[in-house]
Amino acid sequence: VAWKEIHDQHPFGILEVSRVGLAEFGHSPILSDYLRNTFSVFAGGWTFQAAQVVCECENLQMISVLVKKSLIVVDQKSRHETRYHFHNMVRKYASEKLREAGEEEAIRDRHLEYFLEVFRKFDLTLRGVDQFLWLERLFVERDNIRAALQWAAKTNVMAGLYLSGRLRTFWENYGLPEDKRWLLMI
Repeated sequence: VAWKEIHDQHPFGILEVSRVGLAEFGHSPILSDYLRNTFSVFAGGWTFQAAQVVCECENLQMISVLVKKSLIVVDQKSRHETRYHFHNMVRKYASEKLREAGEEEAIRDRHLEYFLEVFRKFDLTLRGVDQFLWLERLFVERDNIRAALQWAAKTNVMAGLYLSGRLRTFWENYGLPEDKRWLLMI
């Protein structure tokens, strides 16, 4: 990731990501390259539960280290769980490193499987009292859902059809006219 690219996106210092910070991110003795870069698979942030499943992260301290270095942002706005996300430039950097390491496919497969499991649970509550809580949760996860669908379109058509079919109610409730687009893409 070039320093100029960071500066061009944040010329007024709104987000201070330094060369030192990215270098530290790239060579942290505390975090394995594998674990650190796997977080980049999340398009819209993640919960600790999602990190446990997708990234095989069992220790919240590992996330805390990156939070302290200001490379991961903690988002406690959600009414459900604490969420984390990378600054955009850090995510791009980690994503490049994940790809270079040849680990992207396995992590994206686990990301897709995680969201398939989320939808299996959603199916059980679709018409229950928790329906609106699930729809709200899916709205928070919409960028991750889109990423899972994009990956499914490339690698697992059946999973993509399953997800896109289950999303109709969600897209309609939030006025997001994506249901037909995903079905046609897959």
